[in-house]
Amino acid sequence: MFTAESFLNLAIELEAQHDAIQGRPGVACEENTQRYELRNKIDQALLCAKFMEDCGMGESRYVGPFGNLPVKRGMTIRIKKGTPIYGDPKGPKVAKTTYCVKVHQIYQGYAGNYFHGDEVKNPEIEWSGTGQYWYRTDANNVEIVDVE
Repeated sequence: MFTAESFLNLAIELEAQHDAIQGRPGVACEENTQRYELRNKIDQALLCAKFMEDCGMGESRYVGPFGNLPVKRGMTIRIKKGTPIYGDPKGPKVAKTTYCVKVHQIYQGYAGNYFHGDEVKNPEIEWSGTGQYWYRTDANNVEIVDVE
């Protein structure tokens, strides 16, 4: 489980790794690539910490690109009662009952600075719903029913 504090600790740990690697300015080398990748992870961890604090989230299994999502296409998952569901043309809705669906698509989460500013998006699970619409929800809102 991730918390805002665990992301801040991760950023500190990655910063130490980043500083320990001696890069060579202006040269394309493996060290510079490692430093760049670490800097990117540090920025993502800090964005996720801020996201969790701003949203008032205590703990979460998946935040942005962090978390090992074991869901695969074709698996059966349980959508819990009260889960926010997106994809309906009338707008977002809330699951009125608990029910099971078959996974069609998994959208990986991300965190970064994009055209409209900082953004964190948790992984989402998509399935075929009624009315020939594709529905999706945050991966934190589902339970795996079968494991392949």
